[in-house]
Amino acid sequence: MKVEVKGNNEEVKIKKYEGEGIIVGEAVSTDKQIRFYLNETTFISATKEQDSDNEEKIVVDLADNEEKYVRRIMFEDMKNKNKEERKKDGKKVIIGVLALGLVLISCFGIKEPSNFLLRSIFHTFSIFLYFLIIIGIFEYMMIPSSARSKHSAEHKIVNFITKNSRLPQNMQEIKKSSRFSSGCDSAEKEEIWVKAFIACVFADLYASCGFVIIYLFFYNIEPIGEKTLLIIYALMYLAMAFINIKMILKGYYKRTISILMKGMNYFLQCCNTTSKVEETDILLAFYAAKYWVKRVYPEYYTDNDLTYH
Repeated sequence: MKVEVKGNNEEVKIKKYEGEGIIVGEAVSTDKQIRFYLNETTFISATKEQDSDNEEKIVVDLADNEEKYVRRIMFEDMKNKNKEERKKDGKKVIIGVLALGLVLISCFGIKEPSNFLLRSIFHTFSIFLYFLIIIGIFEYMMIPSSARSKHSAEHKIVNFITKNSRLPQNMQEIKKSSRFSSGCDSAEKEEIWVKAFIACVFADLYASCGFVIIYLFFYNIEPIGEKTLLIIYALMYLAMAFINIKMILKGYYKRTISILMKGMNYFLQCCNTTSKVEETDILLAFYAAKYWVKRVYPEYYTDNDLTYH
């Protein structure tokens, strides 16, 4: 495929990260192009376009002072999509709606534990689990197939060049690279929910421990009604949740939050990337990375194109 390089401005300020090998500070994929950032606002992009002879070509360009990209939902440009793309997106919506329906039905169909304390803990975990499944479904439904493919290609090329400190030489090298990235920011917008979940889980734990202590010291008192238990538990739970929120704001539970965020990040990438990456998108990722490496890491640059062998 023909490649056209534009925007050759040598005066652009480069933001280079310290460390061994190639370090990609920020790369972004949209439903139209793949970008590698030179600094906070300037990036090298690769876009598929058509030339005057109506043949496809890849345009590598340098854009400056652009606003950060916000991924669009798939319905925004539905009119501009061809029949095949609309059919694919329609299938995604059907699958998503069915999956969402199964999640909602399961909310009423799962048998809850009879024990009061186990039931309260079960509720906390199940609410977070349902929330996780629902945001996963919407992540899958709302992102166009083209954006998911480019997102995967972006991750594959970033993983390859950071691991090997060189540009790939053939298509197979990129295809073997993982589509999952620990540096992806998919879960950042959900961090508030992770922190809320941590506060609720530890509130459950502390309230349950409080009930155990009360039982050990007052095991011979008359049985307490469930309504009274509910009031006592609610008061203890709210007090512990408030304390936990304060602790989280002061920096406690960092390790636990980090582990959950990492898990959620990979889960969301299952929904916003795809194992079936278009070869054109791999080429976009390669050429955006190639000219980014040329500027930022010239010592690792090689003037090669991808082969299919």
